[in-house]
Amino acid sequence: MIELDKVRSNFPSLSLIDENENQIIYLDGPGGTQVPLIVIDAISNYYRQSNSNTHGEFITSKETDSIMDSMREKVAQFL
Repeated sequence: MIELDKVRSNFPSLSLIDENENQIIYLDGPGGTQVPLIVIDAISNYYRQSNSNTHGEFITSKETDSIMDSMREKVAQFL
């Protein structure tokens, strides 16, 4: 069985409280879904180190291509 508190602890926004000290409840749809910390860290790392256009000759472009290729392979394996 899934431990709900353990799952929730991976989503920083789920620990926020309002001005009345109530836990905030999100009723977002796909356009505003909360993301886990691992996604926030991965995106932050990308913007700090590899942010560039794809298929260029720059080191950062090659790193972006590598990241995208790796993710495509992982998604294909998952599916």
